[in-house]
Amino acid sequence: MLHIYGTGTKIKNITGVHEESLGLNVFPLHFPDVKYWLWLDNINFGHCIYEKTDSTLKPYFPFTPGRDIKGSCSSATYAISWAIKEGYKKVNLYGILDEDEYNIIEVKGVKYVEWRHFYDDTVLTYRLSAFETFNRIVGEQKQLIDITFPLKKG
Repeated sequence: MLHIYGTGTKIKNITGVHEESLGLNVFPLHFPDVKYWLWLDNINFGHCIYEKTDSTLKPYFPFTPGRDIKGSCSSATYAISWAIKEGYKKVNLYGILDEDEYNIIEVKGVKYVEWRHFYDDTVLTYRLSAFETFNRIVGEQKQLIDITFPLKKG
């Protein structure tokens, strides 16, 4: 089982990570004990999953999005796709699609979802259509791997 950590507010109070874990984007800066670190579209790190060996991060799986692993709208979909490729049977998602509810706003006729990262209070917006695509892709991935949300109510 792989534990994938995003940056949603639900993980604000966690005190550590599971041993078999992958952190997305800036998560490992706050919790450096993750085993793997996925960067997507980063000018310094490119598209790559890094593995932590001792105290060093080493490139483990450089990838071309859409070719080597599939995903869209969020690095979480690429992380799940990689877990499937690596042969994991189950992933637990933390700080990813696990808010109890999302605030929807409309600006000039376009609907957005609002949320915050666990490490600051900045309100972020994401187009509702992209958010729905993200949810749909994760739903499709559930056909290939068991996906659970341990911090989600109900």
